[in-house]
Amino acid sequence: PDPNGGNTPAKESLMVKFNIPPDFISQGEALENQGLFKDALSRFQEAAKEDPRNALAWWEMGMTYYKLGKKEYALHCFGKVLELQPTNQSLAGWVEKYKTQP
Repeated sequence: PDPNGGNTPAKESLMVKFNIPPDFISQGEALENQGLFKDALSRFQEAAKEDPRNALAWWEMGMTYYKLGKKEYALHCFGKVLELQPTNQSLAGWVEKYKTQP
């Protein structure tokens, strides 16, 4: 029976919304692969802002700054990776060499 008193069946609608966070790192990597480094940087920055303990976001940001020739920014980002992963000796060694490059 129709709850509205008529002979037509009641129409029910259901709206389901999903809150899927954007994958800023994948977006940034895709942009970087297209040579859009500044756009990629903004995605990696969003990822780090969303989760400051995301070492991959800091790594990707550092590599992008490195490719852009922004040494101080790159070193800052790599420093954040080392704070989050203090046992990463290969990165620590590479950073020390990078610091001495002109």
